[in-house]
Amino acid sequence: MLCVRAELISTRLLDDHDKCDMLNGELPIEALAAHIELWRDNGMPDYANGRDTLFVEDHKRHSKPKNVVSNAIKSSKFTLRKPFR
Repeated sequence: MLCVRAELISTRLLDDHDKCDMLNGELPIEALAAHIELWRDNGMPDYANGRDTLFVEDHKRHSKPKNVVSNAIKSSKFTLRKPFR
């Protein structure tokens, strides 16, 4: 088992040409599995979009720090109230 989400394989490894080859049966499942394993072991770079940034680097760049809103509310002088209905 490769333990990689299909979404990541589709968006970061396989480009449109690869997907077409797969749908047409021109990409053997053994070759695909071997490529996925190598790609995963090398940090899941964004080959599908022509970039070599690793998944961890992209994930850190796009993730938001936790508790940013709650820290801002705690430090402000505003009082929270229920929204209008």
